[in-house]
Amino acid sequence: MARKTRKIVRILALCLAMLFLTACANGTSGGGGSGGNPTEVIIGAIYPLTGTMATTGLEIRNGIELAVDVINNNWPDLNLPLASGEGIPSLGGAKIAIHWGDSQANPELGMAVAEQILNQENAVAIMGTFNSAVTATVAQVTERHQMVFLNPDSTNPGLTRNGWEWFFRITPDDYTFAFNLVEFMKDLNTYKGADIRTVSVVYDNTLTGQDVGELFNRLATDAGFEVILDLMYAPASPELNSEVLRIQQADADAILCFASISEALLFMKTYEEVGYFPKIFIANGAGFTDSAFMQNLGPASNYIFNRSAFSLDIGARKPIVNQLNEIFNERYGINMNEFSARGFMGVITLADAINRAGSTDSEAIRQALLETDIPGDQIPLSWGGIRFDPATGQNILDTSMVGQKIDGTFPTVWPFDLAVTEPIFPAPGWHER
Repeated sequence: MARKTRKIVRILALCLAMLFLTACANGTSGGGGSGGNPTEVIIGAIYPLTGTMATTGLEIRNGIELAVDVINNNWPDLNLPLASGEGIPSLGGAKIAIHWGDSQANPELGMAVAEQILNQENAVAIMGTFNSAVTATVAQVTERHQMVFLNPDSTNPGLTRNGWEWFFRITPDDYTFAFNLVEFMKDLNTYKGADIRTVSVVYDNTLTGQDVGELFNRLATDAGFEVILDLMYAPASPELNSEVLRIQQADADAILCFASISEALLFMKTYEEVGYFPKIFIANGAGFTDSAFMQNLGPASNYIFNRSAFSLDIGARKPIVNQLNEIFNERYGINMNEFSARGFMGVITLADAINRAGSTDSEAIRQALLETDIPGDQIPLSWGGIRFDPATGQNILDTSMVGQKIDGTFPTVWPFDLAVTEPIFPAPGWHER
C-alpha cells in the first residue's frame, strides 16, 4: 500500500512539473514577474545585418530600436500606442526585448535563424525580414511552430496568398506600388502633358524582381504604353555596362526600374559614365529608397521618381512624423525613411496586439492582431491605418505615394492633390546639372 502511495505521489509531482514548464513556455517569456507576468517579452527580428544589403537592414534596425525605446520608456507627448507609460501595461509593465537574427538576405540562413530564435530564445513572435524570398522560408517555420510572424516590409504579392494563418503584413505589396506608378505615368500624360508612350522595364532575377518586372510589363501594357525593352539582369553584378547600353539604345520615354542598393548605385554611376539619363526615371523602391543612395550619389541621384509610403512632408498632415523624425535624427544623424518607419511601426503593431491580448500565448496574440485597428494619425507613414484582412493577413488600409529626389530631399509629387511641389521632367542631361 505504501509503495502504491509513493507511486501516485511521484505521478502527481511529474504532472505538476509538466504543467509548470508548459506555463513558463506559453506565458512567461523572459522570466516571471509579480503575479505570473513576464519581466520581458522577447520578439525575434530577422534582417540582413551583414552582406550586400546590410545598410538597409541597419536602417530598419534603427527604426525597431526606437520603437522599443518608445514602448519601454515613458513618451507621453507621442500619439502612439503604448507611448505613455513603461512597458506592456496588461503584463505588469513587461519590457519588449529584441533578439536579432542576421539573414544576410539568404533564405536558407533566414530559416535556420528563425528555428534557433523560436526553439532556443523563447520568442513570442517573429518580425522581418525585408527580403521576400527570406520571408517566404521564415513563414514556413512560423506556420509549423504556430507562432505569429509580423512582416513590416516584404512586398511580394504572393506572400499573402499562401493561406498562412500566422502571417501578417502591414506594408503595401508590389502590386499596389506598381499599379500606382503606372497610374502616375497616366496622370503625367493627362494633367502634365508628359507624352509618355514607350517604356523600358528593368529588374533583377530575384523572386521579388521578377514579380515586379511581370507586374510592370502587364500593367503598363494594359494602360496603353508600349514596352520596348524588357531587361532582366543578375543581382550582385560587378558591372552593368551592357545593360545600360541596351537601355540607352532603346531610349524609351520612361524607365520603370527595380534594383537593390548595390545595383541601384551601380546603375546610376554607369549612366553618368556613359552620359545618358532617361527623360523620366521611375523606381520601385528597394535600393532607391535606402538613405545610402542619396548619400553616396549626391546630385547624381536627382530627378528620380520613386514610389514610397513615407515622406517627411506628410508631417504637415501627421504631426507624429515630425516628432519621430526629430528624435530619430538626433539619435542616428539621419532622417527616417520608409525602411526605418516601417520597422518602427512593426514593433508598435506587435506590442499593441500583445497588450490587448494580455498574454504571450501565441493564439491570443494572433487573435489580437486580427482585431487591430490603429488609426492613421498614429502611423508615421502615408497609410490610412492598420487593419488586417482576416483571410490574408494583409493591411487593408495601406497606400503609397510618389516622390522625386531633389538635392537630398524627397518631396511628394503624386497624387497631385497631396503634392508639395511640381514634378520635374524631362530630366536635365548630365552636362546641365
